[in-house]
Amino acid sequence: MGTPENQKEHGPSWADVRAHILEVRTTHDRPLEIKIAVVDFPRTSPYLYVSVVSYERDAAGRPFPSTAVGHQWPSGDWKSMPAMILALIWKLDDKLTDYERLREAQSEF
Repeated sequence: MGTPENQKEHGPSWADVRAHILEVRTTHDRPLEIKIAVVDFPRTSPYLYVSVVSYERDAAGRPFPSTAVGHQWPSGDWKSMPAMILALIWKLDDKLTDYERLREAQSEF
């Protein structure tokens, strides 16, 4: 991941995004994907919608999307797209952690 000095000057890098994707994928044992779609409605400025999606596997082992978080870009909340994607990865990680805790609690009954 980027050095703290580099992140202060330039923010997170794509290498940081990759590292965090791999970490969350390993922690939760499920594939993750970043999706970017162009949204262009009449009478509005076009923008990108960026989402981070996690997948589960069905009984046959085929992946299917299970949890996703997303946000439009450009956004005033982040200075760069890697910074926004990192925030989405962390948000997805929190959702997956909450989901796993709930499943564990329910399995005790």
